[in-house]
This record gives sequence, C-alpha cells and structure tokens, in this order.
Amino acid sequence: MHTTRAALLVLSLACFAAGAHAATPAAKRTARPGGAAAARLPATVSLTPMLQPAVDVPQAALDAQLKGTVTLLVRVAPAGYADSVRVLTGDARLREAATAVARWCVYAPQAVPVWTTLAVTVDGKIEPEPLNPDVITIAREAERAKDWSNALAAWTGALQRLGTHPSLANEWALREHALRASRQIKPVPPAPGETQGAARGARTQQERVVARVQHEDVAGIFDGVLKTAPWWSDPYLWRASSLAGSGRSAEAVRSLRFYLLGAPDSAGTWLATTALAQLATGDSLGASELIKKRAQSFNVDKPGR
Repeated sequence: MHTTRAALLVLSLACFAAGAHAATPAAKRTARPGGAAAARLPATVSLTPMLQPAVDVPQAALDAQLKGTVTLLVRVAPAGYADSVRVLTGDARLREAATAVARWCVYAPQAVPVWTTLAVTVDGKIEPEPLNPDVITIAREAERAKDWSNALAAWTGALQRLGTHPSLANEWALREHALRASRQIKPVPPAPGETQGAARGARTQQERVVARVQHEDVAGIFDGVLKTAPWWSDPYLWRASSLAGSGRSAEAVRSLRFYLLGAPDSAGTWLATTALAQLATGDSLGASELIKKRAQSFNVDKPGR
C-alpha cells in the first residue's frame, strides 16, 4: 500500500491540477467567507505549520513603527511543504516578508494537496541598532543593477549575520535570494575550496552512518557548508538524508524542497520527489537510505549546481 501511495504522491508533486481538493480526515474544513470575490477562492482546511521560519522585519516597517498582520492563502503539497502562496489581506509594506515566511513553512503530510490560511504578524514597533553595513540594501541595489556577483556576496553575508538584526531573521528567504542570484551567473560560482572539502568529508562519513546521533553530526557539517555556500544545491539533498535519518522529517522536507528549487537534472528531481513521497508516508529511514545510496553517483566536485 505504501508503494502505491508513494507513486501517487510522486505524481502529485510533479503535476497538480488547479482547483479545490478534499482534505484529509484529520483536517477540519472551514467555510468560505461571503462575497463574490471569496467565492472564487478554493475551499480551505485548518492546518498549523510544523515548521515556520522567523519573519524578517522590513526597514520600511521599522521606520514607520508599523505592526500588522498579513493573511495568506497557502497550498500544501502532499509532502507538507507550501507550493503556492497568495496574499489575502495585509499592509503592502509587510506582504513580501510575510509571503517569505509562508513559502518556507512545513505542515504535516497530506493525502492530497490542500489549501489553508496562515496569519503572519510583522512587528516593526521596535528600535534596533542600525544595520551596518546594510547588506539588504546592498544586495537589492546590486540586483537592480544586475550585478549578480555582488548580490550573491551580499545575500551570503546577510545569512552569516542571521539573527543580529530584525531584518535578518528568515534564513530560508536569505538562502533563496542567494540561490536565485547565483543562477544569473554563468557558470554558477563554485563553493570555496575548504567548503568543498568539508562537503566531501561529510559525504564520506554519511555513507558509513547508521545511528541517529551520527546523522545529527553529519547534518551539522552540512549546515556549516551551506552557511558559506548557500547557493550550492546538492548539499541540501545530502543534508536531507541525515535529517531524515535522525528523525527530523519536517526539516528534511524543507531541505529537499530547496534542492528542487535549484532545478536539478532529471535524476536529481526523481530522487528528491521520491524521497519526499517516502517522507509523506512516514518512511523517514527509507528516504534517508535512498538518498544516501543514489546520491553516490553525484559528482561532489561540481559544487556550482
């Protein structure tokens, strides 16, 4: 039965037809709000994220001492990640930050794709020290100038300063900015040499790992690699194997989703979607072993992918 369900989940991950879908029995269906505009919205179910990233507070909100809530409509894929986000209500100055939170939420696995709502509060009524240097402004100005190398450097620097300022809180949004900037550079820049060495060592160690605590250690190494080279997508795949092996399935789902965001080749896409399907059926050890064995054929010496 798991095999059949996994096959269906892979198909759902590859292609999902638009429209409303039935919720899982455990999910509570909520009524649509009234009005003609609401009638065009899909039916939703009540879900609470298992993982929800911190929210970046935009400088505009800090300058205006603005606190507000943005309500979003989120489509949850069978593996539990958010694969579509729409803003319903909220101040325009807060919407980008709230959407970035919703995009990287992870929910419990669903039998079929479902829609839910998420309310994200952004609190700009604080007075932090100025962000100096202002890496966010530097990164955005570089992007506007299509200076992708400096944009990548600025977003990577922002990630390394995670948590030091209210505007630097959502690590997955920062990673995504870095990855998208890197894809504008041809060829994609390689990771620093010492980072490549750390990744090779972790992959070698991973092939011998069986205990949960060992998986935790390897996942920690990949975390360090991805702070230095957040645009390098393959370590997100390897990291997912160790996260799943240590029982951190929701985090493995998010890592696999990020890997897919890097547009891997057909073999990598199959591997990640199959692992996501296994995680959706509760087979975290199977997903871990699948990645560990199949990823052996991937070339760690091509760290720009």
